Amino acid sequence: MKNHRYTYRLRTVDVQVSESFDHDTSIIGDPAVAEDFFRSIFRSYDADQEHFVLLAVDGRHRVIGYKVLSSGTRTQTPVDTARVFKIAISLDADAILVAHNHPTGQPEPSRDDLELTRRLSRAGELLGITVYDHVILAGPRCLSLRRARPALFTPGATTLAEQEGIQ
Repeated sequence: MKNHRYTYRLRTVDVQVSESFDHDTSIIGDPAVAEDFFRSIFRSYDADQEHFVLLAVDGRHRVIGYKVLSSGTRTQTPVDTARVFKIAISLDADAILVAHNHPTGQPEPSRDDLELTRRLSRAGELLGITVYDHVILAGPRCLSLRRARPALFTPGATTLAEQEGIQ
């Protein structure tokens, strides 16, 4: 009789809990606070390539964790919608904010940025996790897609054209 030995590898999710922010005072209630939080994260990453960050908050808008999900090139970074929500769920987040940087210094969203925001908003709606905002940092400039393109966060719209009112 042979002795079989099985090795199982458990998949883990590396999530940084925001120790530098006091959870009682780190309430993400307006875009300026979110921008400051994201800027504090982006300071430790190369400014010459795009990075995508997830910020998870609880029902009282307190920060419960964040994760840099991807780093890419000067003009793009890959984002997997399923991975975004896998981490949000693992943190028991009630809502999320996401951000990425534009090394070019121009905060205007690309078509891909808009489409990603729509996909995240729709997936969040289905999962019961609100997507509060998608922030684009570009040097000293910042763009809140929630403010600039609120239709992207419209519940029920399934295509970018529907959300933008394009026929």
